[in-house]
Amino acid sequence: MRALRSTGGWPQRGHNPRKPGRLSHHIIKAGLGSSYLLNVWNRRGETHSAHQVIAFSGQTHRGLPKNLRIRWTLADSGVSEEGFLEYLENWTEPYIVALRLAAQVLRAI
Repeated sequence: MRALRSTGGWPQRGHNPRKPGRLSHHIIKAGLGSSYLLNVWNRRGETHSAHQVIAFSGQTHRGLPKNLRIRWTLADSGVSEEGFLEYLENWTEPYIVALRLAAQVLRAI
């Protein structure tokens, strides 16, 4: 695997718990199980988790071979925004999305 290097100021200061204040990237990835990556976007460090997640998911689905079928989707709470949840509702495969424990969710539970 090659290290990511950038010129021209592309990396930005973002969440980097091991090296606070340093330049970082925010990666979004899709995979089959834990072994095979299907799609990876390398984004700026200050990018929100849900930024362009629908475009990323659509690109991943369009790039799959015709004989490969997605059986389910698993997503982190960082992408649990209403737009993405509506996007998942339009697909036929089941999905699991972790939700943030906001006051609204706690009241619903």
